[in-house]
Amino acid sequence: MKNVPVFPPAGAVSASKSAPGRFVKMRFLRFCLVGCVGFLLDAVVLQGLMALGLDPLVARIFSYLAAATGTWLLNRRYTFDADPQRGLWREWTRYLAVNGLGGGINYLCFALALMTLDAVRAQPVLGVALGSAVALVFNYLANKHLVFRGEPMKNPAQAAKNWSIPQR
Repeated sequence: MKNVPVFPPAGAVSASKSAPGRFVKMRFLRFCLVGCVGFLLDAVVLQGLMALGLDPLVARIFSYLAAATGTWLLNRRYTFDADPQRGLWREWTRYLAVNGLGGGINYLCFALALMTLDAVRAQPVLGVALGSAVALVFNYLANKHLVFRGEPMKNPAQAAKNWSIPQR
């Protein structure tokens, strides 16, 4: 069975002097894909807890924590190639704090757009999109520089296997 890479590993392209922009784009793409997985995890846990009779506001707390924990694990392995020796508890709490701040930025942008833009008042989903876009950029940069900062990838070959699909 042969593995076919889906994405280059977090540090593999950075070694190439001909494609530094490609490395940044691939890492950002991985961050976005992990965010999509986090959204699905959040939605599934929320729906499941509500089906068990939990109030949506309470269920949302648990679904957010499940999604945040899942995205932290995926980002540390696939997006930022975090050092496995780093203190996990400290990194996880830093991740929650940074992304909580990103959530606040998202909400603030939404609220400001709702209060000031006629188009957003008519279609509030436009404010959600604006807030999400601003928070996405903030969260990516904050996670890169505050949560997963550190050394470049030590084992690109292993990371390539992480993003591979087995083929027969």
